[in-house]
Parts: sequence; structure tokens; C-alpha cells
Amino acid sequence: MSDSDKIKPSHELSSGKPDPVIDLLLQALDSRADQLKQDIAISQEMVKFGIDTDLVGLIKKVVDNPMYTILEGRNSLDAHIAKVLTEVIRSFMVKHRERVYKAFRTETRNNDLHFSIVLHEDTFDNRDTMMAFLTGYHQTQIAELYPVYFQFVPKELESKIPVNELLLG
Repeated sequence: MSDSDKIKPSHELSSGKPDPVIDLLLQALDSRADQLKQDIAISQEMVKFGIDTDLVGLIKKVVDNPMYTILEGRNSLDAHIAKVLTEVIRSFMVKHRERVYKAFRTETRNNDLHFSIVLHEDTFDNRDTMMAFLTGYHQTQIAELYPVYFQFVPKELESKIPVNELLLG
């Protein structure tokens, strides 16, 4: 397996290449920040006319029940980050489609980032490629908050996978 197939921890990125996970998360946050700026500008104008926008309604909820709003915000952030991480993993699986027959985000009781992978050939080398990615991910700080799990499934058991989302197939 070549070193280019592995995600390096942020402290090892002196080559000038951005960490793909951090890069995607920053892009997602930037996009959300632009939308929030637009919402603020619209809300400022509408409040002058006594009209509550969704943002003003949210601010009122925060004032009325701050703990609920904080927890609701955390859940929303978790869902967005899980979506971005799923896309990173999808991209990795597509890059290695010569090894990966199918890949699924698997349903779990607590919505973990659990992925089932069906390999074209279940060999040590093919598994090692997948696990190198996972090992690299687990060396990043985000892995502590959002652990990712890979499970290898034989082709004959593919129909038994509790599919949440098809990544490759």
C-alpha cells in the first residue's frame, strides 16, 4: 500500500497538501456561514416591520429555553458532520472501486458512522487498503467525537446488511 492512500494526521501535513477531512469541514462551515449572514441581513430588515423570520423565531426560542436550543443545535451539527464524513468515505470507496464491490452506511441503534464493505476479493491487501484509511482517520482529533467503524461483509451475506445509505454499488 502506498503512502498516498493514507490520510495523514494534521501535524504531518507539511507537504502543503490539505487534510481532506478538515478541508471538507471548513467548506461546509463556510457555506453555512454565508447562509447565516444572509439570514441575519433579511431578519434585520423584517424586524423593522414587526415580522419574525425563522432566525428571529430561533432567537426567541434560545431566550425562552436555552438548554433545549443548545442540545438541538448540537444534534443538527452532528448530523451535518456525519453527512460530510459519509461523503469523504464515499469518495474514498469510489477511488478504490477496483477493490470495493459495494459499500453501505449501515443502520445502527445510535446512528454511529458504521460502514459495511463488500470487497471484490476478500484479501489481506484489499482489507489493508481500507484499514489504512480508517487508521489515518482515527489519528485525527475529529475521530474522538465522531468514531467511524468499518465491517467487511462477504458477498453472500450482502442482502442481510441493514442499509441506511448505499455509498458504492
